[in-house]
Amino acid sequence: MKKIALLSDQHGNLPALPSCDLLILAGDLCGGPASKDGKWRPDLSDLFWMKWLRNEFTQWISVAPRAVVVGGNHDTTIEKYGFPNLPDVFYLCDSGCNVLGMSIWGCPWIKRFD
Repeated sequence: MKKIALLSDQHGNLPALPSCDLLILAGDLCGGPASKDGKWRPDLSDLFWMKWLRNEFTQWISVAPRAVVVGGNHDTTIEKYGFPNLPDVFYLCDSGCNVLGMSIWGCPWIKRFD
């Protein structure tokens, strides 16, 4: 039996991961506008989150042997600049993959809400 861990709405938080064969991250990895000196700076958001994805996030996700990632409504940086190319990590955007004998489809779109 395979163990699957499923997380969503991390918003920049990287909790300890359980032992698993597959990690599925279902949206909202990034947290939104970055801050500097306690003030929100939307202009820093993309730069901040791209650096975070390439550093802290990449280190964190490396403990799982395989991962599937789908963007969410707070992941506009990924939408604009793409997801880092990481080994054994599948980023799905209106696409699918086969992993551990399973077919998985990922779609980041949501119905508009207010």
